[in-house]
Amino acid sequence: MTEEKQPIWPRGSTPWGNTAEVAVYLRVNPSTLSRLRGTGEGPPWVAVTAGTPRYHIDDVDEWLRSRKAR
Repeated sequence: MTEEKQPIWPRGSTPWGNTAEVAVYLRVNPSTLSRLRGTGEGPPWVAVTAGTPRYHIDDVDEWLRSRKAR
């Protein structure tokens, strides 16, 4: 019997993730995601309040697809 893997992004919950959740989803260090946010190279995000960025899963997926190497 094989163990079913849980999805990294809990799709049954809110479609919005914080830096730590999105970093796990992208399999990068949270500091890498913060750096990308600071340089404008990362996925789109919204500031709920100062210091609390949130990312929508659809935006993260679209950003990731746009980075495909050719």
